[in-house]
Amino acid sequence: KHRKIHLAVHAGLHIEIRDQGVGLPTKLQRGVGLESMRQRVEELDGSFHIFSPQNGGTNLIVELPLTKSEA
Repeated sequence: KHRKIHLAVHAGLHIEIRDQGVGLPTKLQRGVGLESMRQRVEELDGSFHIFSPQNGGTNLIVELPLTKSEA
């Protein structure tokens, strides 16, 4: 099974992690790990996406600004 981690810096930090495993279950039970990651990314004004493509595996994509915006 292959795993791929991609990091890029443009207007912000882009993190993408992909694997070719069995993917996410159709009824995803959120655990502490994924929910904690999502909450922390949102606290930093970023975006967090996790999904399984039709061809299998799992993709996790996080976008973070380089500086926290002032509200």
